[in-house]
Amino acid sequence: MSSTNSEHWSNGLLPVTYEINTCVACDTNYTPYEVMFEQKLLTTNILTAVQKKRKLYDEHLTLKAEQYKVGGRVGIQISEVHRTHIDVKLLPCFTLSKDKKK
Repeated sequence: MSSTNSEHWSNGLLPVTYEINTCVACDTNYTPYEVMFEQKLLTTNILTAVQKKRKLYDEHLTLKAEQYKVGGRVGIQISEVHRTHIDVKLLPCFTLSKDKKK
């Protein structure tokens, strides 16, 4: 890497390591990962499932954010706030502000 004057050579290690671990060896017909852990690499399936769940979660949050208005009434579960001597399950509150966080 000295010929390219790159100081960020470590950023390229993760893809190289992934390629080495997922490349099928000619003599065993298995990847190093399969030899080590005795199972196929599930990265593709896991990433797809995570992306789907994340998309559903983001859609759910967007719908919830649109549902609440500043000054509107909301109920917060007592167990999530602070346990007091109140028998009520919900604590009545007002929405003071809304923040968009990414």
